[in-house]
Amino acid sequence: MWRTLGIGADYLAGSMRGRSGDQEFLVEEIDPSAGTFRIDAPENFDGEVTIDFQRTVLRAQDRDPDEVIGTSDACIYCGAQSGLQDEHIIPFGLGGSFVLRKGSCSKCAVRTSQFERAVLRDAFLPARSALNIRTRKPHKRPAAQPVIIGKDRRVLHLSIAEHPTYVALPLFDGPAALRGADKPQGRFR
Repeated sequence: MWRTLGIGADYLAGSMRGRSGDQEFLVEEIDPSAGTFRIDAPENFDGEVTIDFQRTVLRAQDRDPDEVIGTSDACIYCGAQSGLQDEHIIPFGLGGSFVLRKGSCSKCAVRTSQFERAVLRDAFLPARSALNIRTRKPHKRPAAQPVIIGKDRRVLHLSIAEHPTYVALPLFDGPAALRGADKPQGRFR
């Protein structure tokens, strides 16, 4: 018997699963953006059904033009006052559209760009692909990602829709100029 339900929140299409103990139930998605779905349960079923799903936290859309939020008179990282260029407050590859004009010197821009590129192409790649976050090279976006399972460390290649998407984030101090410090406390290598 089909029963229509709603979870009251949007969810990532293809992530909906229904089960009760060892029994799995067929779930038909009606409208992921509204959180509605139908579940096929036997007519005489009288137990609890667990619905697992991934919540849509961020959904990228077409690229918006960058919005300038101000202009700096010095690099926000090291305080240099020459060779300044625009700085995305949140990286472009994470959907950032706010720009600080003359926010970083060329030396710091190279270093932050290298760091961002490494993180965005490795640790954040599955999440960026699943959430369709903008990229300058959409033709290079992977259709599948590896997952290592078991003690024998078998590698499965799962489609982006099936890949477990999670992100562990380190906590860094903010830029020196925004912390009120004269110089950065850390170093780039």
